[in-house]
Amino acid sequence: MVDGIKLWAMWPPYDSFYSNVPSRKFWKNIFNKTYYTKHNRSEPMLCIQYPGETLYVPPTWAHFTMVLSDESYSFADSFSASVSGYLSQLW
Repeated sequence: MVDGIKLWAMWPPYDSFYSNVPSRKFWKNIFNKTYYTKHNRSEPMLCIQYPGETLYVPPTWAHFTMVLSDESYSFADSFSASVSGYLSQLW
C-alpha cells in the first residue's frame, strides 16, 4: 500500500468461494452474521492495511477489499504458486 487505507476480508481455502456479486454490494453483507449462517460459510478474517504495509494472500484463499480512505494508491502482483512450492511446476 503506497497511500490510503484498505479493509481486507479473507477466507481460508476450505471456505473460499467465487461470486458474481459486485464487491460494493457484497460489503453490505460482510458484517451480517445471518448471511453466513444462511449461506453456510464462516465469517471472514478482517484486517486493515495502512501505507507502507504489504499483504500476502496465499493461493486458494478468497478475498475482497474496500478502500476506507478518500483516495488509495497501491499495486498488486500475482505469481505462479509453483514459485512458492505449493503446486508442481508448470510445463
